[in-house]
Amino acid sequence: MADMMRTARVGGRLLIVAGGLLATLVLMACGDSSGDEPQTPQADSVPGGELLTRVSAVVAKDGGPDEVTYANLSDARAQLGDSPREPLSGPTAKGSELFSSVAIAAVPYATYRGGLSPSPLNEAIDGGRVRTAASRTGLLGDTAVAVLQTSQPFAEISERLSTRGYRKEGDLLVTDQSFNEVYYPVVADAGNGVVVLAGSEDAARTALDGGDGDLTEAAQLIGQVPGVLRMAGPVPDATCARYWALGQQAAPQSGKFMVVVDGDADPEQVTIAGKKQGGIEFAQAEASGDVAAVPFRSAAKIDLVSQAIDPASSYRC
Repeated sequence: MADMMRTARVGGRLLIVAGGLLATLVLMACGDSSGDEPQTPQADSVPGGELLTRVSAVVAKDGGPDEVTYANLSDARAQLGDSPREPLSGPTAKGSELFSSVAIAAVPYATYRGGLSPSPLNEAIDGGRVRTAASRTGLLGDTAVAVLQTSQPFAEISERLSTRGYRKEGDLLVTDQSFNEVYYPVVADAGNGVVVLAGSEDAARTALDGGDGDLTEAAQLIGQVPGVLRMAGPVPDATCARYWALGQQAAPQSGKFMVVVDGDADPEQVTIAGKKQGGIEFAQAEASGDVAAVPFRSAAKIDLVSQAIDPASSYRC
């Protein structure tokens, strides 16, 4: 996809946004370890679990790509030393650029209309009060969804949107504005500071009802890759490699990419291990069980790096 704001895997390539990946892979608590079968992570054991369950509900109903993104914008601000009032899109200082890239990854296409001018959502939602966000990675259309955790009262968001083309229909805010004007035509209040942005009324209601549901496999992997920005999804055209995940920090720009395979993972089969490309230096791979992971560090500023990692060819089967 040619859209410069795409932050997902496109045609088998992964777009890395705003900073590197954290250099430590943490294991997630899996409950009672007395049995032989691995335990399915629960939402309360995964950062952003309440947001991710709502995104997962839409993925499960749609049956489309299980690709999700999660960002902790509060932690991103702290790492970059930005003001807590930093907007979703701000000045061109390096810290602000990196922060905006993290925000855009988490809430794709919400901050700027066509990437050029402020959208109604950008004008109504105070980015300085958004704490965390989760979304279907880079997806557009009726089944697109992003879920925010904010300290901004929903009544304030609603009032601002009502002057920017949105109207109230039951418990939803909707607009008839064209796709070129707004990517999320439906907005809803899930309570407790959780706001749903959706591509359709059906997706919005599915997210609203999905707060107690199960996590998709990609959403479960979000809990295994710490960082201010985390992404996960299925490996395209997979043979033995099934899913990839990454977590990245805004500062320092270092981190880890992981791939989940069928059977035992072999670190020798990770194709990017020990290589340098696009200003990124990859360390040697490490493996545990069905997971192979590669720490890396960036020698150059990363705002949006395409073709840095290709999940489809990251592991030789």
